[in-house]
Amino acid sequence: MSVCFTMSVTDEYDLVDDRVARLQAAYRDSKIVLFPEHCGAWPHGVEARPVERLYPVANGGLVVERQLEAFIASGCAWWLKVDPDTVAWRPLHHLPEDVCFFGSIRSGENGLSLQGGCIGGTRAAAAALLASGTLRSPSLLDPEASWARGNPSLRARVEAGLVSFEFVHAWACRAAGIELRDHPEIRSEWRDPPADAWRWAFTHPHKWLDVEAESLEVNEREAIAGRLAELIERELPIGASVAVASKGVESLVHDVNRRARHFPADESGDRAGFHPTDSDEAIAMLERERLDGVDHFALPETGDWWLEHYDAFAEHLASRGRLVAHAEGAGWLWELQ
Repeated sequence: MSVCFTMSVTDEYDLVDDRVARLQAAYRDSKIVLFPEHCGAWPHGVEARPVERLYPVANGGLVVERQLEAFIASGCAWWLKVDPDTVAWRPLHHLPEDVCFFGSIRSGENGLSLQGGCIGGTRAAAAALLASGTLRSPSLLDPEASWARGNPSLRARVEAGLVSFEFVHAWACRAAGIELRDHPEIRSEWRDPPADAWRWAFTHPHKWLDVEAESLEVNEREAIAGRLAELIERELPIGASVAVASKGVESLVHDVNRRARHFPADESGDRAGFHPTDSDEAIAMLERERLDGVDHFALPETGDWWLEHYDAFAEHLASRGRLVAHAEGAGWLWELQ
């Protein structure tokens, strides 16, 4: 069972060693190819491609094309694209042999797609998609006319100048007439991992290294969210509008007696589903929120890493904002000026 795994590494670097070890344990003779956006020390036994930013919209379908090309070059029979927060519990008992891509199917206005945490495919499907030329279609340079059409949840990603692997892949497959198929042993979700994750072969997303610790972390994150919500209501005037780096915790937006929205957010106000690429992007996103009437920014304690990772963003808050409150076990509040 020769399988080639590919993994884009744009963040969550702390998970890579563990997730690669799990892949190697499940598939001892597999090929693992990493596509990093930054330099790093990578696990033994993997191939790390040169640092390259593949996700800008101007690259079209390059991020998908690069990974499929690596798969074809590997000589393996099957391909599995995984993320750093995807966990391999065991080998798949069944792998299709016809022309298809497979994973966790989800439907949308434009048709079916595969949730991006784990996307698989046969060699025949990869070869057919590459040969079709759809990944190099000029249409991909216009997201609103192709992979992001009619999907408001992708608007923020488009405005950030980034493609979505899963939606570009799905659009290209539809254009090429290649089937997308649900696989019962893969359970890939967007925000939270499935309960009893060990029941599947591959599950996503897992932000912690073991499921029990992850469950505890989720409970602690919710407790911190509750304390931050109390801080917001205690410290901010009733008419305040606050952008919250919520990481999708809905209580930080819907259970706060203030006008609150996720940060980053899409056009509808839902969480955009990605972190800013760097400080410049984070600052630009916050400035857009400020110009749209948001006058405060909240960062939960679980997001303290933002202040180190986005150092220029932290300096922007210090110089262009006013720290309203900071409470241990809750988080930070700034007024935007």
